[in-house]
Amino acid sequence: MIVDLKQFSNEVAKLQQSLDRLTYYQLLGVNEASTQNQIKEAFFRAAAFYHPDRFTQEDQTLRDSLYVIFKRLNEAYHTLIRPEERQRYNEGLTRGDLRLHKESRLDERQKKPEDTIMTPTGRQFYQAGLDAIKAGDLNKAKLNFQMALTREGMKNDFLILKLTELQSEMKKKKKGA
Repeated sequence: MIVDLKQFSNEVAKLQQSLDRLTYYQLLGVNEASTQNQIKEAFFRAAAFYHPDRFTQEDQTLRDSLYVIFKRLNEAYHTLIRPEERQRYNEGLTRGDLRLHKESRLDERQKKPEDTIMTPTGRQFYQAGLDAIKAGDLNKAKLNFQMALTREGMKNDFLILKLTELQSEMKKKKKGA
């Protein structure tokens, strides 16, 4: 598909400016009676057309706008493709809400805090720390949490919090002893 880049850039800019005035249905070019298959087809068509990776050699402003649009397309698709979220979205539309607020979204992939530990050895050390806590060995737990944090590049807020909580608990026990 050959695209007049200047015209395309103008269309992208207009679409980005209108995103907050469009329903998910309008954005995907479907209606409220559309089936899941129709929504899926519309999403894939729009996603292929507006995908930021198609324009890696182009102006950063265009790529940033495409990213914003692509993100909203994903939000629309994932809301409308899930029946429970779609129902809540439709209820919100009757109140004038054009987007499904994050707090009312069902995220099947909702992570538990420990799911933020990305490295296998980090997860192993974290689990060993939990096992040490169960066994009553807080020093061993602290060491394992520190090792898990090291494996995560010292950048895991959950592990930092767990380590801080454990150190606080150790201080309390030390004072009480």
